[in-house]
Parts: sequence; structure tokens; C-alpha cells
Amino acid sequence: MKYKARSIVSAAGRYSNRHLNQPKRVLRIGNYWSWMNPDDVTTVIQTRPLLFPLRYDIELRRSFFELLCEHRSVSGSTESSLESAARGGPYYQWFEHVLVPRNAPHMINNPQMMNGLFSRRVAENVALFDSIRTRGFDTSQPITPYAGIQVGPSTEGRSINQDFYAGDGCHRLACLMALGYDELPSEFVRPKQFRRLNPLDNTLVLAKRMSIPAEWLA
Repeated sequence: MKYKARSIVSAAGRYSNRHLNQPKRVLRIGNYWSWMNPDDVTTVIQTRPLLFPLRYDIELRRSFFELLCEHRSVSGSTESSLESAARGGPYYQWFEHVLVPRNAPHMINNPQMMNGLFSRRVAENVALFDSIRTRGFDTSQPITPYAGIQVGPSTEGRSINQDFYAGDGCHRLACLMALGYDELPSEFVRPKQFRRLNPLDNTLVLAKRMSIPAEWLA
């Protein structure tokens, strides 16, 4: 029942953000957002600054795609062996300590449901990787970096001033990084600018659960 109530509240919040954003933007009230005009993006968006130092979780996601590349180079490897290896690696720590508590808290004490969700995640990531490798990046589903007219402290209280922060499309970003992309072509991104932005800080959330390089914690 508690999970159902949280789901209703979450859905109501998404509906409100989607349908009230335009009038808030016109009236200049609240925390509205707008898509940035490509002409306003005057610099090439580099991949590493999007995640460093606030989004170590994306670094962990990249590690999964690098693991996938390694498995593909080994004769006889299977998706089952990939999943087993991923469960023992850093990607699972992100899944267990960030994704499930934040997006599926009802699964925390249900290993069977968590295992099923992780298996689906692995399958989806493999499909994403294969799609980008064989057909190229789908520009109809661009990565969405976030920017802010006013940028406040991160969600964990750190002040990190950047032009852009990781927003939506983080698995696609991690996959591109594993494939060697240091910069994002303009057609791969559609930046979103908020009136006020407090960037998400998953690094310090993960630091409570695992060892993280000191440079990410400054």
C-alpha cells in the first residue's frame, strides 16, 4: 500500500511538472525549464565533465559496458556469464545502493524481485550496446544534459560549477564513453535549462556504501 501511494505521488508530480511547466515559464514563476536553442550551446559538450565529480554512478555504468566488451572478446561467453560477472562488480553496487532504493524501494527486501530486475537491466544494456554498435546512435532519443540559469549546491550539498550536468540518458552516455566518445556530437544531445538547478550528486550517496577515488569526493 505504501508503494502504491508513493507511485501515485510520483505520477502526480510528473504530470504537474509536464503540464504546468509552460505557464510557469511564461509567468516566470516557480522552477520552470526550457529546451536550449542549439545556437546557445557555444561549446562542445565533453563526456567526462558531465559526470565528474557528482555522478560516479555513471562511471560504474560505463564499467558494465567495458565488461561487456571484454566478454564479447572471449569465445563461448554468454549473457548468463556476463550477468554473473556483473553481479560481482561495481555496476551491481550502483543497482543495489542507488537504483533500487530510489526507484523501486519495495524490492529492497525481496531478492527474487531484485534479481529479476537486474536480469532485465543487463538484457536492456546489451540490446542498447548492440544497437549503437550496429546501427549507430539513435538521434531521436538524445541525451539530455542539464543546465541552470541559477545553479545551487548539489543534492548532497557540494558546490560544483559547470556549464552542463548529467541529466537524462545516462546509460546511453556511459555506453558512448565505453565506445570511446570523449565528446558528444551536437545531434546526440538536447540540453534542458532549469531556472534553478540543484545537480544530482550520486557520488556521495555511493561513498557511504563503497570505496570511491578521493578525486571524486573533493
